[in-house]
Amino acid sequence: MTFLLLVTQPPVCSAIHRYVLDLIDAIYMAEHQVRAVFFTSAAAVLADSSHHHEFRVNYLEKSCNFNFPLLVCGRAFRDSGLRPELLENGFELSGNMELTVMLQECDKTVEF
Repeated sequence: MTFLLLVTQPPVCSAIHRYVLDLIDAIYMAEHQVRAVFFTSAAAVLADSSHHHEFRVNYLEKSCNFNFPLLVCGRAFRDSGLRPELLENGFELSGNMELTVMLQECDKTVEF
């Protein structure tokens, strides 16, 4: 089974981000896969390299270990007042087209 994880909550919602990170481990322990983690709305600021967010490193580690992309809604990133050059290495700006394709490709989508 392939999962798409949509994260909308800001970094201050630590319980949500801990849960998502634990869920990623559980998905792989069950021999399933994460297609991508897509950050949008208030979660887009997690990809801002100019501010420290404690969960950014955890998401980057999971992405590297399990080989799935960390996608950030470009519109949400810009609407947060951020510029593309502030995007942290390991995150990719993405848009509705990629999201639409992934929604069709994945077996399950979970939004937080």
